[in-house]
Amino acid sequence: MKALAYPHDRPLPFPTHPLKVNGGYVDVYVIPEEKKGEVLKKLYPFMPLPSLVTDAGGS
Repeated sequence: MKALAYPHDRPLPFPTHPLKVNGGYVDVYVIPEEKKGEVLKKLYPFMPLPSLVTDAGGS
C-alpha cells in the first residue's frame, strides 16, 4: 500500500466534473472562490504565491 506523503497525493474535498480534452476527459475540481486561495497556498510549490486577482481593466 502506498503511503500518502504529500497533499497532492489525496483528492481534494471538492466535487469534480468531467471536461472533454483532446484524447478523452479529465476531472476538474469545482472549488468555491472563497477557498481557492487556501488551496493554492497548500498546493503551490513555489514562492512567491501568484495572485488570484486579475486585472479586469486590461492594458
